[in-house]
Amino acid sequence: MALPGIVAIVNPVAGRGRAGRAWPAFEAALRDRGFELEVWFTSGPGDARDMARRARDRKVDLLLVTGGDGTVHEAVNGTGPDGPPLAVVPLGTGNDLARGLEIVASPGAVADLLARGRRRRLDLGYLETGAGGRYFVNVSGVGFDAEVARRVAQSGGPGRGAVPYVLAMLQTLRAYRNVPMEIDIDGRTHRHVALMTVVGNSPYYGGGMHILPGACPDDGRFDVLLIGDLGKLETLLVFPRVFRGTHVRHPRVRSLRGRTVAIRSPEPVAVHADGEPVGHLPVRYCNFPGGMVVLVPARDGRQRSLCPGEAEEPAQPAMSAEAAPHPARLAVEPDDGPDQGRVGAGPSMRPGAPEATPAPTPGDREGW
Repeated sequence: MALPGIVAIVNPVAGRGRAGRAWPAFEAALRDRGFELEVWFTSGPGDARDMARRARDRKVDLLLVTGGDGTVHEAVNGTGPDGPPLAVVPLGTGNDLARGLEIVASPGAVADLLARGRRRRLDLGYLETGAGGRYFVNVSGVGFDAEVARRVAQSGGPGRGAVPYVLAMLQTLRAYRNVPMEIDIDGRTHRHVALMTVVGNSPYYGGGMHILPGACPDDGRFDVLLIGDLGKLETLLVFPRVFRGTHVRHPRVRSLRGRTVAIRSPEPVAVHADGEPVGHLPVRYCNFPGGMVVLVPARDGRQRSLCPGEAEEPAQPAMSAEAAPHPARLAVEPDDGPDQGRVGAGPSMRPGAPEATPAPTPGDREGW
């Protein structure tokens, strides 16, 4: 058995098969740089979650997640906030987490990421509906965009990036009806008829839509976007502005921030997390500040800050393959984390958190 080190979880069908076709070049680039890794291929929904849980329990040094945002979403739901550091090979459909972190999908760039990248602690969101609890890394939405996410998840669509989401949006808009929502943000209540409400830590979703342009992934707060009672024609006119982030200037759009969020409606309104359908309202959200560690590229003069206008906190670099005591080991703090091949199901997902931020439990959810 290989020593604990780097485990690569590869979703070969991500990006409509792009990940499976491209992975051999990425693996070759990593091995050429001296990194040793175990490679586990998923074969169906839930595999990445189960594999990530096993990797956490084995206390691996790094989890290399190859696929899209859906694969990363499954992985963090296997590890929880106490999991090993993640590195992302963005070969999926949307790749919005990688877009926000400026991670490039090329074999050389990923090898550089492992050799010279820096660890950053990013916030990890958690939500709970009647269907259960779920962690998320990017954005959760309620209402119209959740119906779009459901359509994409059920039927897929041609192309990568935003194309499947745009097509699903046009199909969903024809029959969608805005609904009343009640949104509590840190105890303050906002009531309106809404097209949708968006809660997230990262600025992008839907394959490049700049939905939360002010979001900072490590400030400990959610960005919350309230999109009011837009008609169908008005929605079509506002929608192109989402790619530039200028939709927030519309008079029926409000941008807020908060640490805890709860949303209710008298109607059965859909909810998604990172594009994955997760049930219906009511929903409660809480944030785990610094709940996930992600490798990000070494900074140079051309890169923008993850949080515009805010100072960047110090981050430790990953060790190069040449400098590491073992080629597969990165210098990381001890963390909680399969035999090679497909891994069976582990225990059910449980909320977890750093000691300073206890996870919500059935007895204390009222305190969210």
